[in-house]
Amino acid sequence: MTATALAAPDGIAHITASPTSTSERIERLISVLDRLAALLSEETKAVRGRDYVQVDALSETKGLLAQNYGERMRELNEYANDDDDVEPGLASRMRDSLKAFLGIVESNARALGAARTAHERFIKGVSEAVAEKARPVKGYSSAGTYGIATNRPRLDSVPIALNETA
Repeated sequence: MTATALAAPDGIAHITASPTSTSERIERLISVLDRLAALLSEETKAVRGRDYVQVDALSETKGLLAQNYGERMRELNEYANDDDDVEPGLASRMRDSLKAFLGIVESNARALGAARTAHERFIKGVSEAVAEKARPVKGYSSAGTYGIATNRPRLDSVPIALNETA
């Protein structure tokens, strides 16, 4: 499933229509969960493949589906006391869908956390290397004198800008 298929207005519009029965509400919630799980799986794959352009492209659709999930949950809770009979097996499908979704969310969070940690370590490493290079050298010079700094300027802070669009 691609981001464009998930982002299609008609793809989300059918989920936003108001259901009339508890069973319909649960079906729509399962549909949103499944679509959000598919998108998170795609995002996790993109993060692990370091395809941050794809991750960024998925973010809008992820936001829309997450908002839709919240609306479906509120709607289900609002009508939780309705006397509608829930179709047999629907509660089981809901539990299975939710369990699978939570597993994918956990995997996604681990992948995003690992990517963030790697980026932070990279930035820290670069800034420390630049700062080390910018420190005045003390020690024996080529003339045999000790404690004389070179003419290199010392930077108190190291500005860093990265272009991650490539």
